[in-house]
Formats: sequence, structure tokens, C-alpha cells
Amino acid sequence: MGYFIGVGMEYYSEEDRVSDINELGDIATRIPKIRSWLDRSKKARDAQVDRWRKNEALYYGRHWSPSPSGTEHQSRLTFNFPLAVIETIIPIINDFQPTVDIMPAGSNDVHFADMMSKRFKQVVDETELYHKILLAVKDALIYSNGFIQLLPEINDNGVFTGFDLQVIDPYTVIPHPYATDLDLKNGEYFCFAVPMETDKIYRDFGIQCNAEGKLDDYRSFQKTEDGAFNTNSEDDDVALVIECYSNEPDSEKYPNGRHTVIVGDKLIVDEPLELYRMPVFMISNYKSPHSFWGIGEPDLIRTQTKSFNEV
Repeated sequence: MGYFIGVGMEYYSEEDRVSDINELGDIATRIPKIRSWLDRSKKARDAQVDRWRKNEALYYGRHWSPSPSGTEHQSRLTFNFPLAVIETIIPIINDFQPTVDIMPAGSNDVHFADMMSKRFKQVVDETELYHKILLAVKDALIYSNGFIQLLPEINDNGVFTGFDLQVIDPYTVIPHPYATDLDLKNGEYFCFAVPMETDKIYRDFGIQCNAEGKLDDYRSFQKTEDGAFNTNSEDDDVALVIECYSNEPDSEKYPNGRHTVIVGDKLIVDEPLELYRMPVFMISNYKSPHSFWGIGEPDLIRTQTKSFNEV
């Protein structure tokens, strides 16, 4: 049994009709489900974020509590031990960055191995791979974890043109509360919540949306010249772009997982994950196998820092 629909009198079987209805129902519940996941995971991450804010303050030299009125301009000796430790570790790690040698399997493969080696070096130079690895390592040292996103670049004709390599702000990473690694097999879903200007959202996605306020919970702070932390203002036209990777019961339709992007109440992307894994890689500092988050260096030396600066 089927039914007819539309001016062209297209015929749909009962099976197709039920499938379409189920798919529409799934899409209708997708946005509230992702927002529920985000709220749940963000709440579970709150204690970690509190530690990150303290680590930021230590790294940027804000070791003192707010000064009493009238004493804020008095000189105070501050030895920035956390910054010294982190900036000493990074050059050491840079000296031991991995190198890739492509060896020929036989005498006939020498030419191809040489071509592949040159191409790999070209990709490394174009993406600034080693520099961005160091930036992710620096995030891991300051906060606890660093993240790199690697995506293929495809032009309008469907031709591969290179790689897009980005260092992800740790504050935008919101894993499943029980996840212990960056792997869909290890957690039912992973969310990435990125504050983005509404004008850029419109340019990138063709979506007009309302601003959502400061959204400072989803970004690292940067120190300004006057020693304060640079944050968004209430008047900034910024909205939250939420990207979600999830496991789904329908493993036939979503063999590698499901990829969804939403802004406000609008669904921008909802598709099977084409890659065999999430295109995000994690670097951890002092990570336990039973926890997703590691430990930042400032967290380990905050008592020493306090003792030095109280002398």
C-alpha cells in the first residue's frame, strides 16, 4: 500500500513513507538532544574549567589576590615560576619532534619514496605542522590537554588540495562525562562548542542567528596590556556553533558515527561521519588512563609559586 504526493503524482511505497516520517522525527529531536548532551557534559567539566582559570592566572603572572583599596599601585616582587617552567619545557620538546622517513621497499621504489618524502615535507611546511604541535603541547602544559583538528581541503570541483590544520581551544572541547579518551568507541558523544561572530556564521553557513551574550565559558582568556584578562562583552554579536560527533543505534546508516552541527535552533549539518574517526587529536599532560583530562603544570607548582612570592 502507498500514497501519492505532490503535483507530479510521485508514488511512495508504505515502507518509504514510514522511513521518511521516522527520519523527520529523528531530525526534530536532534537539536534538543545535542543541547541536552552539551549541558550535561559542560556541568561535569565545571571543576576542570575552574582549575584552568587558576592555571591561566598563574601562567600570566596574576599570583596575588585583589589588592586592598589604596595599595594596588604598590610594588610587589613576582617570580613567574609557572611561565618559566612551561617555556623551558617547550624548547626541549621541540628538539625531539618526530621525523618521518619513507623508505623504499625495493630498488624500483626509490623514486616514489623520494617523491613521497618531498610531498610530506611540503605538507608539513604548508600546514606549519610542527609549530602547531608545539602550540597544542603548550595548551596541554598550561591547562591539561591540547587539541589539533586535521581536515582535508576539497575545492568546489571535489579535488583534494591539501590539509587544514587548526589548534583547538580546550574550552571548546566538551566530552561525554564518562569518556577517558578522544574516541567515539570510548564515549557515546563528543561536543565542540565554538563562539563565533554572527556575521561569520552567516558568511560560512548562510544562517542568520541572534547573539547569545559573552560566552566566555567557551574560550581561553588572553592577558591585555593593563594586566586584565580579555573577554567578550555582553554587546558582542557572538553565537555558539555546536559540533557533535556521536554513536548511533543505526550502525548501518552511521557505521563510523554521526556528525551534526547546529546554531541556535537551526540544524546546519547532519550526516554520517565519512572518516573512520573524529578528525581531532589530543595531547595530554600527566593523563591517567581512567580520566579524560590531564594535569597542567601550574597546578603542580602553585604552592611553590606562592611560597616564592611570599618571601
